[in-house]
Amino acid sequence: MRRATVLGCLLAVAIAGCGSSAGTGGPGAPSGGSGATASAGTSGSPGAVGSLPDPCSLLTASEIEGIIGHSVKAGFASGGNSCNWDRNDVHTISVDLHLLILPGTLRCQTAGSSPVDSLGVEAAWHYLPNLNTGSVTACPSRLQVQIVLVGDMVTHTTTEDQLRTDAVQLMGLVLPRV
Repeated sequence: MRRATVLGCLLAVAIAGCGSSAGTGGPGAPSGGSGATASAGTSGSPGAVGSLPDPCSLLTASEIEGIIGHSVKAGFASGGNSCNWDRNDVHTISVDLHLLILPGTLRCQTAGSSPVDSLGVEAAWHYLPNLNTGSVTACPSRLQVQIVLVGDMVTHTTTEDQLRTDAVQLMGLVLPRV
């Protein structure tokens, strides 16, 4: 598994609270009591409990390039309900998109993060400086959507402000599509 994908998944786990006592085992895992499961590509209305859109269909490589300023590889399913657009160069940004249905009483996991008010839904920014990795987590309805950006892994020249701005813009494209 590529390093960027591993870091993105670790951040997704940390922020989504996977494995918590709330009964989730991670994005796409069966819930602990509601009977709802998440399945990428399941038919039905996007965002409805029990179905999720294909995360790779929510952004295109050209849309990502237009925001982050460099090309990325085509999106590929990276496990569960996730998609990764990998970087072409270690000095650029990779993008991961994670979807999670919030069954029962499970709440959006944004505590301890900086609020993002511009998206029109509960949303927050979280940054891990040692990993040069940041994410925006947004929760429309009973869905948690997370976009993880992993910056320059060699020189760490990608700034937190750049990652946050890009992640919020990407989330602005995704939210109307879920």
